[in-house]
Amino acid sequence: MSPPQLAGSLRTKGIMNKKEFVFVTGLATGEETKGACVEWLANQLNAHTIWRKGGWQAGHFIVTGDGREQMFSHFSSGTFNRVPTYLNQMVISPADLFEEAMQIEGKGVANPLSLITLDESCLVTTPYHGAISRFREIMRGDDKKGTVGKGVGDALRDADDPTISIRVREFREEERALLAKVEAIRLRKLEQAQEIVSQIGKGQVTTEAEAELAVLGDKEIGPLVVQSFKYLADLVEITDERYLSELLQRRGVMVCESSHGTLLDARWGYAPYGTQVDPTPGPVATLLDRHLYQGERVHLGVSRCYLTRHGGKAPFVSYSPELTRSIGETHNSASSDWYGEFQNGFYDSVALNYSLKVSGRQQPVNGLMISYLDKLADKSEWPVCESYQYKGNQKNLEDYFEIQNGLIIGIKFNPSKDEKARYQHQLELTQLLKQCEPILKVLIPEKGKTLEEVFLGYVEEKLGLPVVAVARGPLASDRSFRESWEKMLCRDIR
Repeated sequence: MSPPQLAGSLRTKGIMNKKEFVFVTGLATGEETKGACVEWLANQLNAHTIWRKGGWQAGHFIVTGDGREQMFSHFSSGTFNRVPTYLNQMVISPADLFEEAMQIEGKGVANPLSLITLDESCLVTTPYHGAISRFREIMRGDDKKGTVGKGVGDALRDADDPTISIRVREFREEERALLAKVEAIRLRKLEQAQEIVSQIGKGQVTTEAEAELAVLGDKEIGPLVVQSFKYLADLVEITDERYLSELLQRRGVMVCESSHGTLLDARWGYAPYGTQVDPTPGPVATLLDRHLYQGERVHLGVSRCYLTRHGGKAPFVSYSPELTRSIGETHNSASSDWYGEFQNGFYDSVALNYSLKVSGRQQPVNGLMISYLDKLADKSEWPVCESYQYKGNQKNLEDYFEIQNGLIIGIKFNPSKDEKARYQHQLELTQLLKQCEPILKVLIPEKGKTLEEVFLGYVEEKLGLPVVAVARGPLASDRSFRESWEKMLCRDIR
């Protein structure tokens, strides 16, 4: 059945007239094509809203059939199709939201700000958050952790302190009060920078670092920041939980678009190379429970047919220099001052099975979406990583891994509620993974099966989930449902 026929079949069976909530989660470290999958799903399922969560520093790149390209950071990936965006559990930057809106309007979307609804609880970044984030990374020297440099993590770390954090609801306050809050943030971030300088020494402050210190020392930025708050309050609809209750009562489909990949989770990812943003459906699932959401829930995990990572010191067991050289990127440069070199690695069932444990902790994953299958078209074989060989001297590997015949076949999930103990566990896990090498299996076409069919069968066997949709290119038209999608959605009416 072709994608249009399948979508029509689902409409006929009444699936799209029900209440359905579809979570879309990246299973790796970003760049899994979450945005393109959301754009396509929203169109196929006639979604009435896309819920954008996470942080604005993580852009989702969309290419349309008519040649338009856009990195969506606040707006949902369905914006070119005028699907409304609901921002909740999201960290925003008003000035950057305006800039994004102007870009989108210039590409044919009239009045894009009318498509956004903003929950009043959303956290806000300022230029001072970005400056301290970049300054801290610069001052790490050769021991860089990796950052996008937009300050989202800093805003999240301060979220529980109302004296140095700003929520969208505060945009309605008097300018004097807002300016005082922005100044308090500036002073705190400047203090943090000065503490770093005192620890490392003034002689280590480079020209780059001086530029960030200049931002932190500039009080004149504050009034401009406050002005952007007031403009946003006038131009975008700001709502509260009553609106969310109404939204969740609507018939039809909502799609949740998360930023970042699961392996970057600050709690269970590869510490300390993570994000403060929660990349899993957990926060949204909690809100659905609070509002007694009665619709169906579907959680789809997205990955490529190989893995990727922006460079740094985080573990990447299946990294392949040859795969990095041979597969080009449409929008990821070879290197970036903040992201680091873009790298490719073999499809890794060990890492992805661990990701499924993390991302499915509150909302189990029901199916998989696999992208970039066009890369298999001219291949006679496709290596995949299905276990690790540990090369270090650690003796208690069983505390961290599932071991079989001396090989690591799984990463254990640490459910500890003691945050310090759990973080220490993740730090140790990360160091162990850095001392692992991939054990590869080479997939080849079989009698009556293409290499793609063999690969998808391997994925379903190793991850224990159906592959419900695939992509063979960057466009929405390059994506298609598989039969397992219809079976999964129609399970309750058969």
